[in-house]
Amino acid sequence: MDKKEKEIGEMIKELGIEPEGLYHYDEQVLWVNTEIKLRMTILCATTNLIISDEIINAENFNKNTIKKFLKKIFKSLEAKSYCFRWISSLSFNY
Repeated sequence: MDKKEKEIGEMIKELGIEPEGLYHYDEQVLWVNTEIKLRMTILCATTNLIISDEIINAENFNKNTIKKFLKKIFKSLEAKSYCFRWISSLSFNY
């Protein structure tokens, strides 16, 4: 995390904004210097906070990529229960 991200994180804590347990999963396909990248994001559905965001090379995407990403997020979330809404615009085959 860079300095600005840490400052924003502290401001969010000071304001008492916390994720409430309802999350959205979103994917985007990005072009970075002529390379295709995949961005996977977990957002809090009520506050719109980005909980986790990861960008990978499209060539590293396979049927287990999303599952691994979500498992990693579940380990770090402290909510009592999870409810995800799937938002996807990818044309990759799952």
